[in-house]
Amino acid sequence: MILGSVINVAWSIYDAINKVSEYTRSKEGLVMLWGFNKRKLLGEVKEGDKVLIYAQKSTTPLRKGGIVAQGIITGKISRACNDVYWPIASKGEGSEWPYRFYIELRRLDINVKNSLSNVSITPPYVDRNICGNEIERIIKKWNLTPFPPLEGKLGKSFEELDAEIFNILSKRIPVEVEKQPVILWDYGLLEKYVKKRNLIIYNYVLKSIIAALSSGKHVILVGPPGVGKTSLVEALAESHDLVLVKRTATAEWTRVDLIGGPVFVGGEVRWRSGALLEAIARHFEAKERGRSGALLLIDELNRANLDKAFGEFFTIFGSSNPEYWKIPDSIIYEIKEYVKENRDESKIDRWAEIILRRWEESGGELSVPSDFRVIGTMNTYDRRYLFTLGYALLRRFAVIEVSNPSVEDIRKILMKETDNTEEVVDKIIAFYNGVKKSVDLGVALLIDMAKIAKNMYRAEGDLDKAIACAVVSIAVPQFEGLSRSELKKVGDFLKEFSSEAYDVFKRYYPEFCGRSEE
Repeated sequence: MILGSVINVAWSIYDAINKVSEYTRSKEGLVMLWGFNKRKLLGEVKEGDKVLIYAQKSTTPLRKGGIVAQGIITGKISRACNDVYWPIASKGEGSEWPYRFYIELRRLDINVKNSLSNVSITPPYVDRNICGNEIERIIKKWNLTPFPPLEGKLGKSFEELDAEIFNILSKRIPVEVEKQPVILWDYGLLEKYVKKRNLIIYNYVLKSIIAALSSGKHVILVGPPGVGKTSLVEALAESHDLVLVKRTATAEWTRVDLIGGPVFVGGEVRWRSGALLEAIARHFEAKERGRSGALLLIDELNRANLDKAFGEFFTIFGSSNPEYWKIPDSIIYEIKEYVKENRDESKIDRWAEIILRRWEESGGELSVPSDFRVIGTMNTYDRRYLFTLGYALLRRFAVIEVSNPSVEDIRKILMKETDNTEEVVDKIIAFYNGVKKSVDLGVALLIDMAKIAKNMYRAEGDLDKAIACAVVSIAVPQFEGLSRSELKKVGDFLKEFSSEAYDVFKRYYPEFCGRSEE
């Protein structure tokens, strides 16, 4: 493995793509120049060596960064070169990285390639600072994810890897599939569309989502009801031009709902695709039509019965490497049982038709596109069920928490939504602060409460009655599922906060309010 500053790596790859220097102008294909500051390091590599290119984002002990390319060394420059080639000079021996050699790139991260194509960068020999600044703006779009076993161990310009690790890491580099660009998961785009929808989501949450998706992970978003989890996924789909396939899981879900299977339609048995196969088919179709693909959203993922619904999900996504995601032949053969010689008479739906056509075109083996993703959501109070989902499911997902904005930000939002009805907002905030340790209500629910309270307050002129109506209409149903101890805490708070709301609470949960005070 060869390591280098992300800025220098970016320049070498830029030159390999655009051939702007005398070093690459005569080279065919993607051939990049690299160099060491010590002659002995050049002696450790030889022509024909396979190498991974690791772009380091910092010089901290963990050397945060990621693998951007894989290639083979094709030749060395026999003389020491002292001209300025890279934006960043070495601080040690051989300041201009004089011991140079060529690497033919066999796999190049498609996101990196796209970002460096069709752009113009000032060469380092003209102005190093300008070159570095221009590259800095470009690499902000790179989503570099370290390989955990390597963190903290990358301390030299050159590291040896065994063949197994080399192959694993090589296959994690996202490349073009069937001449169609893979999705470039972009934090800036997501942030723009989140703001467009007036969602208040912390930046680190957005960055975590983009990093997980870029590393080949599916995602589970965990947060309070009404915090904006579903709207966030909708913003992600809209920002990246993805068709969104949306389903809400239930305890009654079976394999037919997620994967597909036979159903009765109009007195006959037909094959109906489940949410996953439909989303994959839509992904294929969207790319054929020039869009980025499709995204599957499963709300309340934990409600589904894993044994009944998710067995083949584990088979399809059996590897952490997206290149090994495949539709099992058993599913294809099952679909074919409903296909007639005259395709117009077949008893399969449109999505199964697409899956079957793709399988036939690929010679009898169908891979799931490496940029296809599934996102699930869970409410915070269901978090205790998270690990009952099992290792088999959780290892395929990155779990990311979506929390409420700060109380001050919530206040500003509520003031705007209630036309600055301060007395209503004060009471809603007081209620939120009083119950949030027991049940965290999302900002969307608080907005609904504030609007109801504002309208009733203006109609009736009774603030306590207006707040009680909002609490009863929106908040009390959210207490379902709380533990006995937390319900008691909520009841004790409501008793002091609003007698009308407490009366309704007693009807819902009489076991906590049966004893009269002595």
